[in-house]
Amino acid sequence: MITEAIFVVDDSDDYRFLLQQIFARFLPAYRVHFFTSGSELCDYMMAQIDGPLPLKTPPQLILMDLNMPGFSGQQTLSFVKKSVWQAVPVVMITNEGSEQERAACYKAGANSFLTKPIGLEATKDMLTQLCHYWVDLNQT
Repeated sequence: MITEAIFVVDDSDDYRFLLQQIFARFLPAYRVHFFTSGSELCDYMMAQIDGPLPLKTPPQLILMDLNMPGFSGQQTLSFVKKSVWQAVPVVMITNEGSEQERAACYKAGANSFLTKPIGLEATKDMLTQLCHYWVDLNQT
């Protein structure tokens, strides 16, 4: 059975490709949409909210990079949490992040803040755990 969508927001082509391969091979039950930037996600959201068509179902989970050019992950997080999608869990995933950034993300509404694992197996394990908890167990 295919679940509702998971949105991945990350500016790294390589990281998006890695996640795409992991979802396709190991987690095929999840429908995943990829965005290359925070502004791309926000534009998509605004088109859904303000568009002429009925509002599509929001994703069940958003996985978002913290450090992106332009509209940062933290700015995008704030936008999501002030919208009609405020109840959607957002997990911030970053290569590096200071305690101040972590605290700011939690204050803005992040549900979790993780360091990107290194390697295929560790990344697969992280995605499996995140999807199981935030999508399978945490249904509203």
